[in-house]
Amino acid sequence: MSLVLNDLYPLGQITDLGDVFRQERLIVKGRRHQFRLHDGPESDTTPADRVPTTPPTVTPLPTGRIHTVRDLRQDKKFIRTYAPVDEFGTPTTEAFDGTIVYTTDSPALINLTDMGAGSVEVAAVGGGALGPATLTFVASPASGGAAIQIDDVINVVVGAAEGFAVVDSPDEEVTPDV
Repeated sequence: MSLVLNDLYPLGQITDLGDVFRQERLIVKGRRHQFRLHDGPESDTTPADRVPTTPPTVTPLPTGRIHTVRDLRQDKKFIRTYAPVDEFGTPTTEAFDGTIVYTTDSPALINLTDMGAGSVEVAAVGGGALGPATLTFVASPASGGAAIQIDDVINVVVGAAEGFAVVDSPDEEVTPDV
């Protein structure tokens, strides 16, 4: 396994001074909350999952950065969880002290159901509604610290083949007119 130090610690400003490099970093004091993504297995949607809902009134600011992209068949759903981790990315048993909210910019494509404990059920609305939907996770610490925002894309795609559609060609003349 190859580990790049920059993945764990930002390198900051690096200046080449010839034979040596000068490195300057600014590190925020105090605890920085982090989360690890876990998606549960896909399962079939129910009719209730296929009714578009209105998103929560919380509208986070877009960061312009996409964390993950996932395809979801239009007849499936899954449970997404962001679990708290320590500063080294190791999952912790300590619960997050604050509020966690999931929102989407495309309720016509995916429905969100809060499952508690940092989890949300993401269900494709289906019925031919295909395309990308942004799923935004916002965790706001109760201590009043900076909120953590993670933007993901759920790409709703065509489901698996479960039948056949009849496609006929246009009628052709089989006996010439005389």
